[in-house]
Amino acid sequence: MDFFNLDALKNYHLGVRNQYRSDSKETACYFDTRSKLEYFISLLNEQRGEEFDLNYSEKPNKQAGQGKGFVLKEYILKGFLPSDLIVKWQDVIFIKLCFHSFEAGNFTLSLDVDCNFKHELSKKINRGDLQDFGHYSISVDNEFPRTWEDLVSLFAPEVEKKVIQLRDYISDLNNQPKEKESVLRSYPLNQILYGPPGTGKTYHTINKALKIIDGNIPEEQEERTEVTKRFKALKEAGQIVFTTFHQSMTYEDFVEGIKPVSDDGEVNYDVQQGIFRQICANASAVGSKSIGKINFNQVDYYKMSVGGRHRKSLHDWNVQNETLSLGYGGKESLEKYIGIKEQKEFRERFTKDHPELVEETNFHATAAYRFLKMKDGDIVVVSLGNHVIDAIGVVRGDYYFDDDHEFPHPHFRKVEWLATDMNASPSRFIKKNLSQQTIYEFYSADVKIDAFEENFNNRPNPVQKPYVLIIDEINRGNVSAILGELITLLEPDKRLGASEELKATLPYSKKELGIPSNLYIIGTMNTADRSVEALDSALRRRFHFEEMPPKYDLPALNKVITGYSLGSLLQTINERIAVLLDRDHLIGHAYLINCTSEKDLENTFQRNIIPLLQEYFYSDYEKIALVLGEGFCKEKEHQVVFAGQKNYSHAGNKQYELLSPTGDVFKEAIKRLMNG
Repeated sequence: MDFFNLDALKNYHLGVRNQYRSDSKETACYFDTRSKLEYFISLLNEQRGEEFDLNYSEKPNKQAGQGKGFVLKEYILKGFLPSDLIVKWQDVIFIKLCFHSFEAGNFTLSLDVDCNFKHELSKKINRGDLQDFGHYSISVDNEFPRTWEDLVSLFAPEVEKKVIQLRDYISDLNNQPKEKESVLRSYPLNQILYGPPGTGKTYHTINKALKIIDGNIPEEQEERTEVTKRFKALKEAGQIVFTTFHQSMTYEDFVEGIKPVSDDGEVNYDVQQGIFRQICANASAVGSKSIGKINFNQVDYYKMSVGGRHRKSLHDWNVQNETLSLGYGGKESLEKYIGIKEQKEFRERFTKDHPELVEETNFHATAAYRFLKMKDGDIVVVSLGNHVIDAIGVVRGDYYFDDDHEFPHPHFRKVEWLATDMNASPSRFIKKNLSQQTIYEFYSADVKIDAFEENFNNRPNPVQKPYVLIIDEINRGNVSAILGELITLLEPDKRLGASEELKATLPYSKKELGIPSNLYIIGTMNTADRSVEALDSALRRRFHFEEMPPKYDLPALNKVITGYSLGSLLQTINERIAVLLDRDHLIGHAYLINCTSEKDLENTFQRNIIPLLQEYFYSDYEKIALVLGEGFCKEKEHQVVFAGQKNYSHAGNKQYELLSPTGDVFKEAIKRLMNG
């Protein structure tokens, strides 16, 4: 589609508030622009990979008291929402793209969040809240893009911000604090789904995680794609962490340990957070300082290291004195470079003045430029290495030079800390890993603005977001060794904020760690590997256990193949296993649920069920024959005759062999299995 007709839009003001005529140039411009706004939204769709639905527009209408009938509005807009929000919020709240301020040929394209306050549901929405979403606009002048691609590149990051903010805002509207807390209390903090293989334990951990976080989940099979998509999104956001225990899993992997770290080509050893400590840090409330409402959509974000792990004393000095110090840029004041906007010009002047520094490293010029570019009100994230955010603050005031102290950093900015001693994972606030560079600006699309809003813009009656740790095959690891001293802290009354709150001092970092009350742990346990009774009693006592038995009445198991329903076939096999072995070694419905033909069933028997029975019964083929019948396992025609030793325990035993029936023989084998 052709780009916006900017020449026509420049003259649109001539028709604003004039009587509407279907054949006028301004009317044609109005409808052409609305159509192209729709196309622009479709391009933003493709850019984000998420479906937007158009949910608001306005037509020329009757202006009260003007006596001119229908007139052209002084703006042209289109509203849209992510499709998953449309069902409830259609025609209520929307992201708005709007051409407006048509005055003497000058006009603007803006992006806002707006509301139809005539709608009944709008009573839940505060007008002031909409202003907090921020306003993005560009004037239509010589600098305005002239291609769709350029326009999308400008607006896509801003749309991303609005979508994230809007989701959180609507989530707050849908889940009032008391209701949310009540829902969360209904789920055990620690639970294990246990059962034989193939009963859907891992499958159901996804459902349970989404119910804990979102409150509901589509149950229909055709909507499983949406469930998986939401699960992946929450994993990427760090709100769900999935791991699997195994024999090699250690405390150092799960909690913390000393690991080699590459730093500027050198290998150093540092204490690294494990999976569990990271999610505890993410779930913990940030001890933030209240400094008033911040519009996190209207600031720039920077990462800085002010000493780092290897110069911790300098880092701590900066935190204590509420400063940001920079060692790059030389030993002279940088004040003469203040006001240079373009990095190329800055680099040329700096290189001319300090050739020896640039020869040492170009980063002297780069770091100095970025340090001066930071403006009052911008957000700075201070790291300790690449894996820990230690402090977040707001830049205050201008650059100043000070070399009258013990540290080799003469360049300074003042900062007002929002939080310090955070020990937070970067993934909590930033979508990408931190770089080793001392200072750089984040792309707006890489910043989790909703996380900053949630942690630093205090809302009334805030409810901490739930976090979920899924541990698959929890019984395959040495749980006591992996959790160590933290096993006591799992108990609900030992969690942070609980009546008997406890913290443990970690052996490597020497830091205290408590387990947040909004961290939910879901484990799965295959009883064929290890029964519940064999688990460490300390673990059993701290977890709620939910059995996941085979299900025989699922719709997918009502299919009749070879004359019998899959459900009745599975139930018959399991009843025999329970008698010959125990209930821990049954066969789950997942093995048969996708069988749609006789060939599928043949393959399942040969590749899954028979090998599983061989493992269960340690190749005692007589018992396998009792379970499956002689159509699958029969007595050998030729029996081995042993020499002499008539009293040998196996001398009188019958030998069996496994069969691989197909076609009509397979049907007959199933019939014999079912005693038909």
